[in-house]
Amino acid sequence: MTSSATGVISGRLFLGTANLPFNGVLDTFLGGGQPQATIIVRRTAPLTSMLLTFTMDPDNDLVSPALLEDGIESLEFSAVRRIFSSTVPATDYEGYHTLLLGITPEHAGEAGIPQGVGYTSLTITRDGTGTLAGKLSDNTTITGTTYVRADGSVVVFQLLYTTLQKGSLVGVMQMSPGAFPGQRDVSGDLTWTRPPDTASSARTYRLGFGPVNLLVSGSSYIPPVAPAIVMDLTPGLGNAMLSFIEGGIGDTVVSPDSLLNVTTGSKVTLPAPNPLKITLTFTAAKGNFTGNVTLVDTNPVNPALRVTRTFTFQGMLVNVFGAWRGAGYFLLPQLPSVSPPTTSTNSPILSGNVEVFPAP
Repeated sequence: MTSSATGVISGRLFLGTANLPFNGVLDTFLGGGQPQATIIVRRTAPLTSMLLTFTMDPDNDLVSPALLEDGIESLEFSAVRRIFSSTVPATDYEGYHTLLLGITPEHAGEAGIPQGVGYTSLTITRDGTGTLAGKLSDNTTITGTTYVRADGSVVVFQLLYTTLQKGSLVGVMQMSPGAFPGQRDVSGDLTWTRPPDTASSARTYRLGFGPVNLLVSGSSYIPPVAPAIVMDLTPGLGNAMLSFIEGGIGDTVVSPDSLLNVTTGSKVTLPAPNPLKITLTFTAAKGNFTGNVTLVDTNPVNPALRVTRTFTFQGMLVNVFGAWRGAGYFLLPQLPSVSPPTTSTNSPILSGNVEVFPAP
């Protein structure tokens, strides 16, 4: 929403999949007092129009109280004025940040909820604009723009999925001074919902889930400058570890947990032998990592057969309170089963957690 110097109001209301423009005028008072507005937001029939009313508090850069109603339902909300611009730079928040989006403890171990860790970068430009780019742990893309407010808070809102009923990712993140000069920590709480998917081909959480609470943790990210490597590791043998949990990974015979050799240029090799053909690549400039694993297991439905499953894992490196950690997710097709009857081509695909961290 934008207000002009002459009191003209224009904006857009995003309500589900609807994108509704509105316009109006502020009411001001000769004797003083806070400006107010009453605006009709029109919707396509048979939906009724809605009434938007609010009060502006210029002294505190707030819009509050504010109310949206349609005669049946009502929604109270508040808003803040965007402070930062090219002439009022967001110096305290500017830069590139890496963030992890992990489930809260009450969701741990729930088969119907992805157990992996999502991730996103947050880039704040000089004028306070924020750009998100990442993945939720069911492999859904996070992308969009936002802005940082004067108190360091950043609002997140994104509609998700191509189903008729949409899901969403919504919440607030908070930027604050970090553990050492020049670092900014980012924390917060987001809410994630995924609707059911009735397509016959759907294998990944087709029943949907949510709302699921996600905890945001991360900080500003500064790429290593040669000869330094990722996570402030000392180049050498056995200096990092790769670990996998949940997502059905416990059903495999050979665990993919591995010791890593991270050497000059943040290049990774694995000690021989490497029967699961594990690969891992760091993109040090952005703090990302990705890799592959190939599992070979006995088919539970027909023990005379083998089932080969190759999966990709991916994630992001973060520095929280001075400690490095990499986390992310993998999607693993489950082994065939007798009950319910499934094969390697239609079994559910579950999300598990992958972590990479300095070796003790």
